[in-house]
Amino acid sequence: MAAVVEEIRQHNSQIATAAEEQSSTAEDINQNVTRIRDIGEQSAASTEQVSASSEELANRQKGSAPRPAVSGCRVQHRATKSGIG
Repeated sequence: MAAVVEEIRQHNSQIATAAEEQSSTAEDINQNVTRIRDIGEQSAASTEQVSASSEELANRQKGSAPRPAVSGCRVQHRATKSGIG
């Protein structure tokens, strides 16, 4: 009878240990999910800022005349003493 009681005690101890491990793992998962949520919110805010900036740039572009990348280029040739130039 004492052996059966000892076996039950060991099983109870194992169950208690497993329950503590599960609780710890659940807390880790909860913290990670919270971090993921926070990162998602930061990403959404950044996306909104980029969208607003893009819209502002597009509106500015609509309001201004397009300018060529190079307005003009003039090459001036000077003669050198050697005649090459």
